[in-house]
Amino acid sequence: MPAATLMKPSRKGAPTGSADPLYILERDGITFSLLSTFRDCRWKARNYLNGLTKMTMGLPIIFGNVVHEGLELAYQGVRDGEWEGVIPRAHVAKLLDGIETVFKEEHPRMSPEMANSLELTMLLAQQVMPRYFSYWSEKDDEMQWLETEQEFRIPITVILSPLSRDGVWQERVVHTFLRGKIDGLFKKSDGTVGVLETKTKGRVEPGNIMSYLPYNLQVAIYVLCAETLYMQTPTSVLYNIVRRPQLQQRKSESIEQFSKRVGEDIDTRPDFYFMRINMDFERNDLVRMTAIVEDTVRDFILWWLGEAGHYPNDNHCENKYGTCEFLDWCGNANRLQYYVRAKLFSELEAV
Repeated sequence: MPAATLMKPSRKGAPTGSADPLYILERDGITFSLLSTFRDCRWKARNYLNGLTKMTMGLPIIFGNVVHEGLELAYQGVRDGEWEGVIPRAHVAKLLDGIETVFKEEHPRMSPEMANSLELTMLLAQQVMPRYFSYWSEKDDEMQWLETEQEFRIPITVILSPLSRDGVWQERVVHTFLRGKIDGLFKKSDGTVGVLETKTKGRVEPGNIMSYLPYNLQVAIYVLCAETLYMQTPTSVLYNIVRRPQLQQRKSESIEQFSKRVGEDIDTRPDFYFMRINMDFERNDLVRMTAIVEDTVRDFILWWLGEAGHYPNDNHCENKYGTCEFLDWCGNANRLQYYVRAKLFSELEAV
């Protein structure tokens, strides 16, 4: 079938400045972030696929991006044999400095608020990351990693309802792929495969996490990844939590004093900041996960082809993270806060 281009309902869309569409389904594939955005709001997904980017990004998102990038680079060093045991603190600091430099290059139009959030993020990360590697060093040494922070690309075929043309029913098949980075796959002592999923959170409710993990879309995609790459069905997920410090800088404190206090708080209660929750999968969990991925991908494709409703989700305008990043755009309030990025999936390599 012909490649899909920008969505038909693009009255509010932003031009890419190029004849080549920023997103083509068959060429660019589907990521978890894209599916998650689509589930949040279809207007938000349209803006995302048009490349709209807000000049301001909140602290939780920046912190999560920095921590994931730090884990990726550090574990690459482990795989490449650069060191054994605890990753040197000086090397972690060097990695974070490099991450900050790249972040600034990728976000050249940061607002003053975003620049302040980045500065605070780097301060917190310099305290959190070295202690994370120290805390989990022995456990990580025991892990037999198959993949850590590696990109993947999984072919996926979606069969749509047939269409009647000139009285003849014609089948429709869409060939695309799921892509992304997997936090981790590891071989367990019994020879089976486990999935590592890392999240950065300010608040943690372990009971709630155990309840929703069997429905977690990202974990479900990782399960399919493991089945495709290693022909083995994962039997468990290890939910790796890095808690974002919630301490606030006091009026009488300098940046250096605040940073030291954050580090001391982590040292006092490391098990509060670093948690790993294991949950074994049952057969019905795996069946449900496959169905969740397939149904979500099919719904997205139907919407992309203009065969499903294109409506906003007003419940997402104000959400648990604050306000939607596109609220000003959709509400016609201040479009000067946005620019169009040159690459859609900036965190991934070119297809």
